[in-house]
This record gives sequence, C-alpha cells and structure tokens, in this order.
Amino acid sequence: MPYDAATRRPIMPQAIGDPLSSSQSSATAPPPATPVEQFILWTLAMLRLEVQADGGDAYRLEVPEAWRDDFGGAAICRFSLRPGADHRPLADAPREQLPALPGTPLFDWLIRRLRETGPYVHAEPKGQPTNVHELSGALFGGYTIDGGKVHLAGCTLEDRPLLRVSYLQSDGAVRHRFFDSVGEPLDDSLEKALRLDQLVPFAGRPRSISAQLAGVVRRVGEQPLAAGGTQRLAVSLVWCKFAEGKLAFAIGDARAERAFAGWAQQVVDGCYQAPPLRCPKTGIASYHIAATDDGRITAAEAIGSCEVTGSRVLLTDLEVCQVTGKRVVSRELAACPVTGLRVARAALARCATCHQLVSPTCLQRGTCQACRNLQRVRKEDPRMARLLGECPGLDRWHAWRIAETSSTYILSASGIWRHLLIVVDRETLQIHRLATRGRLLSTWTDVPEHLRNELLI
Repeated sequence: MPYDAATRRPIMPQAIGDPLSSSQSSATAPPPATPVEQFILWTLAMLRLEVQADGGDAYRLEVPEAWRDDFGGAAICRFSLRPGADHRPLADAPREQLPALPGTPLFDWLIRRLRETGPYVHAEPKGQPTNVHELSGALFGGYTIDGGKVHLAGCTLEDRPLLRVSYLQSDGAVRHRFFDSVGEPLDDSLEKALRLDQLVPFAGRPRSISAQLAGVVRRVGEQPLAAGGTQRLAVSLVWCKFAEGKLAFAIGDARAERAFAGWAQQVVDGCYQAPPLRCPKTGIASYHIAATDDGRITAAEAIGSCEVTGSRVLLTDLEVCQVTGKRVVSRELAACPVTGLRVARAALARCATCHQLVSPTCLQRGTCQACRNLQRVRKEDPRMARLLGECPGLDRWHAWRIAETSSTYILSASGIWRHLLIVVDRETLQIHRLATRGRLLSTWTDVPEHLRNELLI
C-alpha cells in the first residue's frame, strides 16, 4: 500500500466511478464510464494498489515488488480500460500499454490476486457518515416542540454487513447482485439510498464475522449466476453504518424519550425520518410535541383543555358532562347518585329533601326523583331490619317508605303528630340527615345533634 511521505498515513484509493485526483498525477483520465471499468478500478483499490492517470485513456500502475515477477520484473505497468484487439502477456508491461478488460491477462491477474485476499473482501460506501453529530440536524428537523428542545440521549453507529456478488456476463459486462445479512435480495431503492455503487476499501480493521453470517456469505456466493452470467468475480461484505439511539425531549422540567433506528446515510440524506412521539394513553402519534400542565410530554394533538378549570390535560383525562355537554377533566366530574349521570361538580344541585348533590335534570321544585318516589316498605324488609337493629328507637314509627340511590337509603315514616325523614349510607348506615315536620307542614327541620338519641335509641 502506498504511504504519504509526510504523514506516513496510507493513501486511500478512489471509489468506483471517481476520477483520479490531481494529487496523484498531473495527467487526467476520463472517469470510468461502464460497470466493467468501474469494477477494474475498484479491484485495484481493494488490492491497495496505487494507480495514476497517465494521459488520455491510460493509467499507470505501480507494481508492488513482491508481484513484479508476474510483469517481467517491471515496476510500472501502463494499462487502458478501452477495448483492445490483442491480449498481450503481462511480461510486455514494460514496453506496451496492456488492455485490462475481461478476458485479458491483466484482468485475470487482478481477479486471481483479489481471490487470494480471502473468500470475500471488505468494503464500505464512500463518504458515509462516521460521526453521530452528522445525524443530529436531520433527526431533529422533523419535530416542532412547544417551549422546549430535543437532543440525543444516546446514539451508536454500528457497522452492519450487506453482501455484493459480482459476476461477469457472456457479453463482457460486469453485474452486481446485493443481499441483506440473511441472504435476501436487497431492495433496489435501498441499494441506491446507501450508495452501494460507490464502494471503497473498508477503513477499519478486517472484521471477523459470526458463523451464521459466514454461512450466509457462503450460501449467497454459491447461488447460481443470474441469467447470462459466466463467471463469479468476487463476493464482498459491504459494511454500512446503522444508527440507533434515543431522542430526548425537554419542556421545562419534563422529559420524554423516543427510540429511533435507521441507516445513517438515509438519515443525513433526509430519506429517513425519526418516528413521531406516540402518546401512551391516547395512542396519538405526532411530530408536534407539547406538555400538559402537570408535566407530561406528549403529542400536541393528544392534549385538550378542561372547559371548567382551563387546565391542559390529556384527552383521556377529559369527559363530557352529561348535563352541560362541556369537556371536563375527570376529577371535576361526579356521578349523580340518582340518575348515574356524570356531571360537572359545578353543575350539581342540592336536593331540598335528602340534601344530596344531584343532577339538575332529576329535580322538580327542588326535590330529586328519588325523594319524590318513595315506596312502601315493611319492617321485615332486610334493609329495614338492618336499620332498626342499629337504631331500635325508630321502631316506634309507622308507615315506612323507602327509596334507594347509588349511595344512600332515603326513608320516611309517620308518628302521631309528626313525620320523620332519615337519609343513611347504604353501606355503613351512617346518618346523613335526620329531620322531622308536622303533619300539616311541608318543610323538613333537621333534628339537633343533642336530640337525635331520643329518636334513635
């Protein structure tokens, strides 16, 4: 491999299809126009041979000392990628410009030397991203963040292998077939997106591969040639950078993360877009990111406003008040014990009789539907038996009537001169209201606390 005299760093060969740089030679040569020409220059690059343009359509190859015997001891071999009529031997290299097209001794020598390097060669796309920071702008650009920002919360660039099988066709053309790491044919669009037509030697150390991947390489390399193929030229492992990590969104003190994964080249080219942030509660996904008032970062479309408090919450935290029709945060709703309707607390009204907060839809002249529809009940009824066992003094009253709500029993009874009203908890029999009224009166009067025992015990 040639080295730069000043830096002692290796001089990297050109990619397929690239004209040789002026730093290599003052002469210029036209860029390779056909897949055959591109493949020959790529083979020279994979062998780490130094090639310079030598004017017109000629190139100049510096032959490594270990291989000079193949060229009659010559240190320089001039060759052309243009069609030639004769197939001169390599020993003519010092005197003649040799053709390097398929079927010529120079082409066969290149393929033989390439195969001597191993069962496959290591390559990578030219100019693919090698730094995480190259991806940031493309990853962030798709998001709109209300009052916040986004940054990388971790990202790795991993070399992942693709396979290329190069073969010669009967018409002298070179063709390539690409496969993924499990041996499935690669989609043409991905082949173009990853720039697999511009390969250079892999810049890292030669990679060891797993037994599974080695099996895939062997299987792919043994596949029948495509129609018209006459010779398998090379099997290449193409190492492409794959990006994987997390995006972190910050709005105030709130934080949220979103994982992403994609080919690095597609990321920087704008062909890959990081996924939208998905709200785990509503399932809504969006590139517009916002935060609720309680500090949850989510999709902006997953946030709504409570029409009572004005607070910004998740849509799943909102319910429709079945009386007013307003969207209200759940904690501001209560179930009416009479109708079961979910009603905004501010819209509930107090029943003048049982004093429960109920839906205004069940009130008539201030009295709820339950209090208006008390039904006769015998003292032997299990509900009455529980109450009388707890408050034996109530046994002196007669003509009991009862109604049930979701939380209470509402009962009334008659005495000689008075009527009795008692509202108790269905589960605990705790008394919520104890009131009396005269036979000719319509208004109930609460019994003072210190007089309750006279009625109950």
